[in-house]
Amino acid sequence: EEIQKVFPTKDFKIEEDNSNITRIKKLRVEIVEVFADKLVCISDTSQTDGYITVKFNNIKPFTSVKEFWKGAQLYLVNIEVDDSENYYPKFVILEPDYLVDISSIAECFQDYGKTPLFYIKSKFEEVPNSKHIRLGNFANLVVDELFSENKEQQVTFNSTIKKDFQSYPFEYTTCTDLDSEDKFKEYLSNAQLQYQNIKNVIENEFSKNEVSIENSTLEPTFLCELYGIQGRLDILELY
Repeated sequence: EEIQKVFPTKDFKIEEDNSNITRIKKLRVEIVEVFADKLVCISDTSQTDGYITVKFNNIKPFTSVKEFWKGAQLYLVNIEVDDSENYYPKFVILEPDYLVDISSIAECFQDYGKTPLFYIKSKFEEVPNSKHIRLGNFANLVVDELFSENKEQQVTFNSTIKKDFQSYPFEYTTCTDLDSEDKFKEYLSNAQLQYQNIKNVIENEFSKNEVSIENSTLEPTFLCELYGIQGRLDILELY
C-alpha cells in the first residue's frame, strides 16, 4: 500500500512543442573567438564561411568554458537552436580526438564524493602490491595463455607462473606478502587452484554454455568519437 501511494495517478504525456526551436543531436565545431558568455565557432560540416554562436542556458555547469582557446575542437551534443540562431548545447566535449580512458573517468567518482582531483590524487599514490594483486594479474595471464594455446605449444601451470614472474620480477621480490618460503608456497598453491579453475571454465564450461573461443576476442577496445572516451571489455564473443 505504501508503494501504491507514490504511484502516479495520471498517464504521462509528452507535451507538444509548439516553439520554433530547432534541435540538433550533435555538431562538431572549431572555436574562433571566446567570450565570457558565449563562443563563436565554425562548423566542420558548414558549406559556407558563416559562424555560429554557442550560448548556455545555465553557465554554472560550463565554468571551464572561459579556459577554452581559439582553434580548439568541440563536439556540441543535444543542441537547441533558437530563432536568433544561437546554439544551446546540453553537453560540450573539448578536444574529442584526445581519448580519455573510461577508468580514468571512473576514478573521479568515489563513495565519499566526486571531483577530477581524485584522478590527480591517484597519480601520486603508491602503487599497491599484495599477494591478491599478484594473483589477479596471474589469473589474467592464464586467460591470455589459454586463449592463445595451440597444439604445438601446450600451456601448463609451470610455464605460466614462470612467465608471470619474468614479467613482474620486482613486484614479486618486493611483495611483503611473499617474503618467506611458506608464504610463497601458499601463494603457488592458490595460483595453481586459480589456474585449474580458469582452465576448466575455458575448456569445459564455455562449450556447455555455447561460448566459442574461436569467435571470441580478449580485451577489445571501443572508442566513442562523440564523447572522446575509450574502454575495453574483458571478453567479446562475435556471432
